[in-house]
Amino acid sequence: MGIHTGLLLLTAGFALGFYKSRLFTGEKIRRECVGLFCLAALLGNVLGLVLTLRSGRETLYPDGLVLPKKEGVSYTEELNVRIGSEKQTVRVVVPARRAEEEKDRREEAADETEPLKSREKEILSSIAASNEEHEDDDYYYLPSSWEGEALIWIRPGERTGVFLALLCFGAGILLVLHKIREEDEKRLKRSDALLAEYPGFIMKLTLLLEAGMTPPKAFLSMAQDYRRNRERSGGKSLVCEEIAAFCHELESGVSEGDAYQHFGERCAEIHYRTLASLLSQNRRRGSRQLCSVLEREAMEAFEERKRRSRVQGETAGTRLLVPMTLMLVIVMAIILVPAYLGVYR
Repeated sequence: MGIHTGLLLLTAGFALGFYKSRLFTGEKIRRECVGLFCLAALLGNVLGLVLTLRSGRETLYPDGLVLPKKEGVSYTEELNVRIGSEKQTVRVVVPARRAEEEKDRREEAADETEPLKSREKEILSSIAASNEEHEDDDYYYLPSSWEGEALIWIRPGERTGVFLALLCFGAGILLVLHKIREEDEKRLKRSDALLAEYPGFIMKLTLLLEAGMTPPKAFLSMAQDYRRNRERSGGKSLVCEEIAAFCHELESGVSEGDAYQHFGERCAEIHYRTLASLLSQNRRRGSRQLCSVLEREAMEAFEERKRRSRVQGETAGTRLLVPMTLMLVIVMAIILVPAYLGVYR
């Protein structure tokens, strides 16, 4: 019961910690992770508590204990024995029912008790002597007294419930970690996609501004083109989705400066934040060199895209080393094993 109570308190503490932590990017994800953890941990704890209440309690035998012998098979049972105020663990070897095997097993048991504690050896010797007096082929007797002191034999309860509760608690933590990893992978893929689309986006925006459009009209034109292309081909662009959200905010009455700021925050990349800051400054102060600044930004974006492509190619080549090495080992084994067998045959 104490372990289950402790796990319940740990579950509450971990759930509160997960909910207050900064490991999650959104409120919805945070609630899903906390819900999965609580479901796994609490369900396992409840089932484990039921198993503990049914078969996890100790059973006391103050009047001695009789263990049945099995036909042709000896077995070991680990019991606790209370001698006065002290408690001792004893591994009792119950011999087989057959007399020949019983004798052999007694000799093995005598050898096994050599490294045991002195008191345990004395108790086992007393048990063996008592059973030699009984000469019962069907049962193995554990006495109720030893050297004038009462013996209370205790059969420990099963620990299946505790193991189940601990296993489910650990599974709940693994579920949360797996969810965090999934979110990190999604965020990384989204970041890579936004960075890959940035050079084309900034170049198109520059061309529209040089054609005489204002930034909001350029965003609106790109959003309309994206909607038409999406209806025909079904392709999806993360940048264009954010541009469409920007246009929707303007239509809803949000100020242009706030819409630029929200656009940079949703994209959550330094390049988009910088672009949003430039467009916001252009709206407030005016900038005759905005197109030249954007052209320079577009060139830098293309150069960075080339660098990223080279890095990704080198990373892919490094990852291919492992399967190539495995293939080399397999080919060498295919060649060398038959040659080795042929030489020593």
